[in-house]
Amino acid sequence: MRNGPRILLTFSFMLCLSACFEDSAAEIIAIANKAKDIHAVEAALGKPDRVVNYGRQDDWEYVASDGRVAITVEGNRIIHIRKEH
Repeated sequence: MRNGPRILLTFSFMLCLSACFEDSAAEIIAIANKAKDIHAVEAALGKPDRVVNYGRQDDWEYVASDGRVAITVEGNRIIHIRKEH
């Protein structure tokens, strides 16, 4: 059990370090603005952290280092991009 504290410390460090690599809202918005469709956004950023359905439209939400970004999508087309707090 001598390795227990070392493993816990290493895991905690990795968890903190991974939070440092989140994109900022401005970076996510820039990627979404350049994208031709939502598939290009997903290729660049990965799957969204949350998807909210509003009938024919969805909000794809990405957690940023300084808030959240919601991308409103209809079909594959990006309709609106906004930063949320």
